[in-house]
Amino acid sequence: MNDIAMNRSRILRARQSCDACKSRKTKCVRTGSGPCQYCASSGGACSTSVRQQRRPYYRVSEEEYQCCIRLLGHFMPNATLDLKTMKAMIAEIEQGTEITEISSTATEPVIETEESEVLKEELGCMVIDARGSYTYVGADSSVRFANAITNSATGSRTRRDNDPSIMIPLVRSRLPPEPPESIHSRSSDKTQSPISPSDHHDKPPIYLPHRDVCQRYATRFFSEIQSIYWFYSPEQFYTLVDKTYSDHGASASASWLCSLYSIFAICAAKPDSSPIESLSASATKSAPEYLALAKSLGVAVCDEATTDAVRALALMSLALHSSCFTVTAYLITGMTVRMAYTLGLHRNVSPTHMDSVSRARVHRLWWTIYLLDQEVAIQLGYPFAIVDHIAGIQTPSASEHEAILDPGPGTPHGYQSCVVSLIKLKKKISHTLYIAPAVSPRRVVPFSAVTSCLGDLQEWFEKLPPHLNWTTGTAPGHRRAVAVLHLRYWTTLIHIQRPFLLDTATRPSSRVLPPVKAARYAELSQGCLQSAHKAVAIVSRMKTHDLLSSLVLFDVQCIQELVHVFLLGKGCYAGTRRGDAAGEALGVCMAILRGMERVGWRERVLPELEAQVAARRGLHGSARASRVQSRDRGEEGRGVESEDKGKSNFDVFDMLDLDMGTFTMDGMYHF
Repeated sequence: MNDIAMNRSRILRARQSCDACKSRKTKCVRTGSGPCQYCASSGGACSTSVRQQRRPYYRVSEEEYQCCIRLLGHFMPNATLDLKTMKAMIAEIEQGTEITEISSTATEPVIETEESEVLKEELGCMVIDARGSYTYVGADSSVRFANAITNSATGSRTRRDNDPSIMIPLVRSRLPPEPPESIHSRSSDKTQSPISPSDHHDKPPIYLPHRDVCQRYATRFFSEIQSIYWFYSPEQFYTLVDKTYSDHGASASASWLCSLYSIFAICAAKPDSSPIESLSASATKSAPEYLALAKSLGVAVCDEATTDAVRALALMSLALHSSCFTVTAYLITGMTVRMAYTLGLHRNVSPTHMDSVSRARVHRLWWTIYLLDQEVAIQLGYPFAIVDHIAGIQTPSASEHEAILDPGPGTPHGYQSCVVSLIKLKKKISHTLYIAPAVSPRRVVPFSAVTSCLGDLQEWFEKLPPHLNWTTGTAPGHRRAVAVLHLRYWTTLIHIQRPFLLDTATRPSSRVLPPVKAARYAELSQGCLQSAHKAVAIVSRMKTHDLLSSLVLFDVQCIQELVHVFLLGKGCYAGTRRGDAAGEALGVCMAILRGMERVGWRERVLPELEAQVAARRGLHGSARASRVQSRDRGEEGRGVESEDKGKSNFDVFDMLDLDMGTFTMDGMYHF
């Protein structure tokens, strides 16, 4: 009896049937490590074939799995849809970046080609037209390809002025042809003869204000504008001015006159009680009249297409921007950038006859255009005309040429280089936190991206040279430039953190965030207010030293953004020390803005801000009064005392002008 029980205990059901039992559809019973009972009795081989195991039924059905793979393959046709690749795609989606399609590993091996001659800029990248102007030609142009064919046919490289980078234009045709206005005046098949002195009498008289008025405008231009936007060195500017007044503008080009009128249009906006104002009405014009004169020369400036023309268009754009013509300024800035492209300013190519000082001026001019492009575009959120990774910028920083070209008495050494690096960082921040999420389907940004941007900005600040530090002693002529540099830093910090303050201030009481997320939002909101207080201290010091200017948008825009931040902070932290400090800072900003000159953006921004402050003060006061009345009536569930000491609902405030959204996702915020 015991032997029978032991034999039965040894009979085990096989975990996987052998092939013979599967074909017979019978149970596969094994007695040990040998073959099963049926195979042992029949003398056949007991084997089990290895088959591909199907996906477990409890995760997803086979039909559903195949449909998902086919659907994903439709959107990613060249990707290998294995587990590793799909996990990488999911990680990119969670980070808010674009999905990088990973090609299949079965593709052909990469074969590197030899460097083509069209890629070598030193072998031909600039062409001289019929008027002697130099024009940059890109690597994808057919002109470079034709030049390479010509060189290969002749067997030797054709040179111009011993510079192999310059290509010879068409020799049997004139490019560009004669302008339309000269067709009836001279034959188009002859070269343009020099203008004789008698031809100057046929030109219309050029308007120039009184020399003292010009000097006053120039002084203001160099103290308030040139200190943060570089256009001319003082010796270059005053040499041109003296020559223009000596011959009454007879030898002045359209670009120089356009630049001069643009400067007058910016600086003539200040109402002044100077004795110069007592001159006759014909001695000077108003700012709009100077702007009209500059715009009338726009077509002629574009026809010249030189570095002076680039400078003239940039100054016209700045004049339009200071006069509140934002869209027109944006269009002119784009034209300026494209003209700079044609001259190769972005690639650091120039004729060999250009001296070192001229090269340094071109470098400074390019980075000034870079700064203007960012400032004009970001005001309304338009795309930048200069996209770094597409333009392929090779122009070195101006700091490399400070020993050659002094930036001027109002600009410290290395200032432009620091500003450009900060602007590049802000463009990257705008793309990461605003532009990319706005066009993505989910419209979210992880907290890790915000932390990374804050770390990059802090690293920039730590690398700031000591002579550009706001806490150290600063030369009187450099105070405005250094103050503006630090204002750019603190407003960039606000640019990162203001969405969180907006959500904290406008979040309804019914929506409660998770504790970890709420703590992060509170930390970033308080950091935004702290950055705003730092910026207010700089603005107050600028007011004390008379460094604020109404001629450009930057000063007014900084104060406007600070007013919006303190409006949010005052309502968000009402009844607390933080809220009271925000209210005091708000009053300081409004007082400073009222004390600035009533011209340009200040004249139009101040009434709007005063209306917003008054409306929100009344709404906030009525909301507080209603809560107090509710408490006196004994209504339950309001929690007025704790709310006043903590965070108020602040639901009576609207979204202001910050162009944001509400933030709801865990670890991310929505636009």
